Amino acid sequence: MPHRRPPRLTAVETALWLLEHRVEFDQGCALWTGAIGSQGYGNIYYDGKTYNAQRFMKIALHGAPPDLTMKATHPLFCPRICVAPEHTEWKKESRCNQS
Repeated sequence: MPHRRPPRLTAVETALWLLEHRVEFDQGCALWTGAIGSQGYGNIYYDGKTYNAQRFMKIALHGAPPDLTMKATHPLFCPRICVAPEHTEWKKESRCNQS
């Protein structure tokens, strides 16, 4: 039987629910098991919008980036589907490929 999320959760409540029901933990990474976009990153549908799963989890659990144009990026050892907020850091677009 599929897990069903109760309606109208806050972003933090949604992130915590997703960690319990849509993530598998492997070697320290939180691997997204939900929808995957064409670039290979997880997608989250929340409050009528689709979000990058890494960014959503980072903002919901650790707060917004200092500059809203920044991206949530991973170290090289993490797969694209990892949504562990502690594995991401905020970087400017031009620096994202320098990790």
